[in-house]
Amino acid sequence: MIVEMSVKYRLRAKTCFTCEQYIHIYSNNPEAAVIEDNFNKTHSGHMVQIVNLDEVHGGNYICMYKSENEMEKLANGVEHILLNIF
Repeated sequence: MIVEMSVKYRLRAKTCFTCEQYIHIYSNNPEAAVIEDNFNKTHSGHMVQIVNLDEVHGGNYICMYKSENEMEKLANGVEHILLNIF
């Protein structure tokens, strides 16, 4: 029973082993569906597989951000750091 629950709630990632990139997979989320479609188009013809997130997280794989909001936050953070340097 406990093993079944841990498998049921385990986070999943769609991973491109060729490019060493992955995205988080969410069900019933229209924004995530668009991101997944873009990932599929970008990595068409590559070795792509759905794996448990713990298999790629913290390794040499790069997480492609889940939303435009996260990308905007990242860009603002980089811009802030650059402004402090110069």
